[in-house]
Amino acid sequence: MAKANSSLSRIWKVSFMIISLLLMFVFILFPVLLVSAAGQQVPPAFVGGSGVLSLAGLDGVAGLIVENLDADLVQNGLSMADVRAEIEVLLYKYGVLKRDGKSFDPVLWVQVGTYKIGKVYAFTVRLEFLQYMRFARPMPKPSSRVFVPEKDLVATWSQMVLGAAPASDLSEIRRTLRDLTTKFITDFRTANDKQK
Repeated sequence: MAKANSSLSRIWKVSFMIISLLLMFVFILFPVLLVSAAGQQVPPAFVGGSGVLSLAGLDGVAGLIVENLDADLVQNGLSMADVRAEIEVLLYKYGVLKRDGKSFDPVLWVQVGTYKIGKVYAFTVRLEFLQYMRFARPMPKPSSRVFVPEKDLVATWSQMVLGAAPASDLSEIRRTLRDLTTKFITDFRTANDKQK
């Protein structure tokens, strides 16, 4: 009887973990898909591709936007400054981050979403390249009731990773940040033929 209870307990734990991951997907992933740091709507990147061609002809990235982190994640040792440092070190190293103080376009946007399940964080890390784009179709004239922008900030390159990390060791989240940044740098350099 004890063995049957142990098996049922294990099945319950696995079922709980699967349900929790699905809930994390619904409650963390979808809300972050369309919101930027400025509170503007950001359409998803190209479906079926990372948008490498949208990186061609650019000198670099003008800045980095880091979304607010969950307070519990910060308490366990990962701050917004840590997230910024993980990304900016690589961007500077490969000459991709160009801060001239004149513009804030184009930018990288990063969001780390977490859902704590016991002593484990289920997480999403999303990195997007945002740049201003003009509409290809004629837009209506702005009126006193409707503002129609001439151009809008959109994601033209996007990557996301889902994972899990123990609450006591957040190195997996940090590694994911570095991996996504490296992927962006590789795509940026490929699009611009910058081989060092």
